[in-house]
Amino acid sequence: MKRIQTIDYLKGISIIVIIYIHFMMAWVTPDWSSFQAFAWMVVDSFGGSMFIFLSCLGKMISVRQQGDDKVFSMQTVTRSTFLMIVGIVIWLSDGISPHGIQPPWNIIFVLGLMQIFTPWVMKRPKVARVVFVATIYITFFPLISLDLIPYGTIIYSLFMDFSLMNPIFTWMMIPLVTTIVFEDFVKNDDQGPGKVKKIFISGLILVAIAIATSSLITYVVDFHDELQWVRWLWHDDPFKIWYLDGIPSFLVRDYPQYIFFVLGMDLLLFSLFYRVEVARPYKVKKVINLGRLSLTGYGLSGLGFWIPLKLSCLAYHVIIIVVVFVIINGLWAWTTKLKEYGTLEFLLMVYSKMFVLISRSWTQEKVLMITRRTTMKQDVQKREK
Repeated sequence: MKRIQTIDYLKGISIIVIIYIHFMMAWVTPDWSSFQAFAWMVVDSFGGSMFIFLSCLGKMISVRQQGDDKVFSMQTVTRSTFLMIVGIVIWLSDGISPHGIQPPWNIIFVLGLMQIFTPWVMKRPKVARVVFVATIYITFFPLISLDLIPYGTIIYSLFMDFSLMNPIFTWMMIPLVTTIVFEDFVKNDDQGPGKVKKIFISGLILVAIAIATSSLITYVVDFHDELQWVRWLWHDDPFKIWYLDGIPSFLVRDYPQYIFFVLGMDLLLFSLFYRVEVARPYKVKKVINLGRLSLTGYGLSGLGFWIPLKLSCLAYHVIIIVVVFVIINGLWAWTTKLKEYGTLEFLLMVYSKMFVLISRSWTQEKVLMITRRTTMKQDVQKREK
């Protein structure tokens, strides 16, 4: 299967959305915080969720092309550990930044976990994956509302805490659903547009389920205080847009309905853009390059936390256009002039090579040690005879 440009193109779009949101989080002022919450809610379908979905799809294609039956292959382990290390560094650096924003378990860290989880999921029967997704979707609210997993416990803090940027309990539905929907797509070498018809229909089904099973959450007081960003929707400022008494649960980040809704939107977008790619290859090379360097792009999205700046709503939306332009063209120059030296993708390649060399060296030493012990044992046995 040839490289699918749609993956890189949509990754580039997701990084642009992430840059827009992250800089907004850093530079927002109280007089337009309600608009920030509204903007985050509206564009979130094309940010973190799409980035993780596309990364899981890329991992599926990689596993299929390599034909590696091992769940914990060398490539998977190296890439996963690298992403988790980078995620922790980003988390800690954000925490000590002037703005002091410290969202744990950011997308890069979670992506590292998904790199291991996706190959494991691929080996499970499709029926088992469907049951797994349905179980998460159905049990989420009872587990929390009935305190079956009490707030503050280790399990809650690691898997369900809303203060985490991407709590694993609901977000692991993304690789599960991705492996279900794209199983035939990855196995089939046919590059025609007809292969995405099932993906488009799957996207419609997910969106329909999310909306049909949603309820109006009033001020999100049913749960704990980690979802404070939703409350900003009702902040009384000149840019207030949301006047409903509540918010549909499919728009509340981290809820199961939210995961189904945003993933459904991502599937619809992928199917449409893939049809465009088949009909006419993309010519927007700089956006595709941003998608190829998405790890570096995500890292650069945190620069706003280090700049002690507060802007009005209008000023922000003027300046963020300049910021996005500079990052896209800066990464393009990094690729064309510097051959990507120093990017996170380059460091990942170096890390992988070092990991392989160390692993091989350790394996050779272990084999040599076993051989020496065997030889010594044989010598002892010969002397005894």
